[in-house]
This record gives sequence, structure tokens and C-alpha cells, in this order.
Amino acid sequence: MKNIIKKEDGVALYMSLMMLSVIMAIGMGLTTLTLGQLRTARDIGNSVIDIYAADAGIERGLYKLRKTGGLNPCTTTSDCVVTSSDAGVTPFVNNASYNVTVLDGNILWCPAGKFKCLRSIGSFSDTSRAFELSF
Repeated sequence: MKNIIKKEDGVALYMSLMMLSVIMAIGMGLTTLTLGQLRTARDIGNSVIDIYAADAGIERGLYKLRKTGGLNPCTTTSDCVVTSSDAGVTPFVNNASYNVTVLDGNILWCPAGKFKCLRSIGSFSDTSRAFELSF
């Protein structure tokens, strides 16, 4: 009888360590999932701001095209850029920004047969969203 008891010494300690390890692994897994979900929720909030900034950029580019009758001849992406820091543009309160590139048809990413193409990239924090418009 004493030999049987001797062989089972430490089984309770081993089982408790195994149970604690499993519980700790489950806890760490849930923490990782929760942190990922929190980051996603934050990025979704920033994306909404980005989308509105990109939309404002498209509107500003269209306004500038219609009001001035056009921009400079656009042969590269650096020729016709409208930014949220241009003179006469009220800055966003939340420090979001946009950068609009206007191209003539059949140049770079603007398809042939189009008059103009606008690409607006709205940025806020560490996220960016974009709209493209061709007409």
C-alpha cells in the first residue's frame, strides 16, 4: 500500500499546474482577440473621418475645376494637386487632410476617352481612404 502512495506523490501539483497553464492560455488568447477587436474599432472610426476628408477633397477638386475652368495642363501627378492646406481652404478641426490629384484623360491611371480623373486620398491618424472620379 505504501508503494502505491509513493508512486502518486506530486500528481495533485502536476494536475494543478496543467489546469493553470490551460486557464492562462485561454486568458491570453481572449486578451489577444480583444485587443485586435479594439484596434479594428478604432480604425473604423478613423476610416469614417478619412472618407469624409476624401469626399471633401473630391468636392474641392470639382469646385476648382468648374470655377477656374480647369487647372494647369496635367501630364503628371505632380502638375495638378489640390491639398487641404491650399490657400482659401478652411482646415479640418480634427487635423484630417486630403490630397487630390487631377489628371487629363489617357495619362497614367486615367482611362482613355475621359476628360479628367480625380483621385482624392483622405488621411487621419494612421489610416487613409481614397475616392476616384472620372468624367
